[in-house]
Amino acid sequence: HGLKVYTPEHNTAITHPTVPVVKTFHIDKESTEDVHDESVFEETSLSLEDAEKEMIRKSLERNNGKRKKTAEELKISERTLYRKIKEYNLE
Repeated sequence: HGLKVYTPEHNTAITHPTVPVVKTFHIDKESTEDVHDESVFEETSLSLEDAEKEMIRKSLERNNGKRKKTAEELKISERTLYRKIKEYNLE
């Protein structure tokens, strides 16, 4: 897996207020005991990918498949959107 850089526009709590926000009090002590445990990271990574895929799918639906409008709504470049569509087989 490559390095992913998250910028403020990736903050779904701001751009999509219906996405649940996880606060520290939602995380039990056992979840934070070993932050370097790769199995925990892999599960988190997959769920983030699933959330991203679903967000893109719904945005494409709202915008009648118009990629330019979808990219604007998601605040990403059209090129990034195209790459994500291919990555998630959303064509």
